Order: sequence, then C-alpha cells, then structure tokens
Amino acid sequence: MKTLDELVNKTLGNYKVEEKIGEGAFLTVFKGRHEQIDRPVAIKVLNDNLQGNRLKREIDFLSQVGNHPNIVGVLDADVYSDNPYVVVEYCDSSLAKELEKSSTLSWGRAVNISSNLLDALSFIHSKRRVHGDIKPSNILFNNGTVKLSDFNSRTQNDLETYAKSVAQSISHASDGKTPRFTEGSVLYFTKEHRSGKDLTPQSDVHQVGQILYEMVTGTRFIDKEGSVAEISKAPKWLDKIIEKATNNSPEKRYKDANEMKIELKKGLEGKLDEPIFDPHGFWEIDFSKALKTL
Repeated sequence: MKTLDELVNKTLGNYKVEEKIGEGAFLTVFKGRHEQIDRPVAIKVLNDNLQGNRLKREIDFLSQVGNHPNIVGVLDADVYSDNPYVVVEYCDSSLAKELEKSSTLSWGRAVNISSNLLDALSFIHSKRRVHGDIKPSNILFNNGTVKLSDFNSRTQNDLETYAKSVAQSISHASDGKTPRFTEGSVLYFTKEHRSGKDLTPQSDVHQVGQILYEMVTGTRFIDKEGSVAEISKAPKWLDKIIEKATNNSPEKRYKDANEMKIELKKGLEGKLDEPIFDPHGFWEIDFSKALKTL
C-alpha cells in the first residue's frame, strides 16, 4: 500500500495519477488519465482503508440511481486494491471555486444552477434515495454542465461524518464566522443532520435552498444577514422560495426536489408575484435547460 503522496505519477489499474485536486474527510481526489485512451478522469482514493464500506456504499448508490446528465458518472472502481479507489468523470470546475473567484453569481445563473441540481435530485428522489451532503464543493461543472457529486449514500445520519466535519470546520473558523474555503459538511447541515435523524428529500431541499441563497448573496445561509431581494435586487418570489425550502420544520418545506423545481419554473415564467428580469444576469438563464424538464 502506497501513501497518498506516493501515488502521484504512479498507476492505479489503467490510470496514471497526475496530481491531487481535492481532499475530504474520507477521500482524496486526484486528477488522472486513462493510459490507453488518453481520457482525463478523477480518481477518488480512500484516506483510510478501514473505510472501504463507505466507498462501496457510494458505488452501490450510483449504480442504483443510474445515469443522469447532472450526476457525476462512475467509470471504474477497485475496492480490493491496496489503495481502494473509484474513477469518475473529470470535471473542470466547481461551485466552490466559482464563489471563491466572484463571491456572488447573478440570480439568473443561480436559479439555472439550482434548477439543474433539483433535476438531478428529483431523479434520485424518484428512486427513493437522498443525497444528504449538498455543498459548493460537491457541485461540479463539466464544460459548463452542472454535475452533482459525493453522495452521503445513506438515509441514516452518519455520526462519524458529522464529527469529522465539525473538527474540519472548527479548525478553519475565524472572526466569529466561517471563511468560504472551509468546506466541512456541517456548515450546510439541516436540523435533521444535527439531531441524528433520518435524512429525507426535504433535507436535500433545505440544502439546495441554502446554496441558492449563498450563490445570490455571497453569504452562507448560516451567516444570513438579509433577504436576497434586499442584498442583490433579486425578485421577491425568490426569497419566498428560499424561505420555504429552508424552513426549520421539514414538513413545512417543499415535499421533494420536484416540487421546488416546479415553483422555480413558475417564478421564471412570471407566475408568482412579479415578472422575471435580472439586468445583470437575465441572459445567463438557460431557459431551455431550466424549463424542458420541469
């Protein structure tokens, strides 16, 4: 078994490991390349071989939900390797990186990204599963296409994940607020996550609402300072959608991603409290993508 640092410039199966591009509590992600077909890939390697069951759960989860254009696809895996790994499609950017660069996105683009996320989650919910860990670093882009990644893969809250996320977040905290580069899952936990209850589609809805607020305002939902309409001149109907999605009581949220997606569609069509118009980002709304699956 090689240490993670020793994997760079080595091979795992048919893949040449090129460079480390990310690290989480349980997995380290490397950019790699299939040696025979020269295809770039992302290789996720376990930090601790004792967590092999977690890797198997994610692979099983993805095989159950099948293929979807807004879900990162699994290409290969070897859970019995000295360094267990899974190979997924390579994505060239993430929402976390975009927010680091520009702090905020136009509300038009934020709604477009959210619509794609909700489309992926609607598909997952139709399979009677949930994601459970939606945060900017898990929202990727492959040539501009939104790709959801890194599934919790369990409906029962994972207390070990919670503990590691808390430790990761506390280690980066400063000035009473959490800096944007801190990507511990705990920063996006819902009431259900914190209490150890089973996660449901409403848990995913809450996290999408948090992300939507953050994209438009540049502030994490846990540090909420005002409405999106006040901060960014977004339409008032967007505030109402975020407010319902992030209600502390799961039963008062949208029942699933599809219901929230339908409500966003109504807002885009001007069927809520005002017509859509975003002078800074109107033309960034991809209506064909946002509406064709709604």
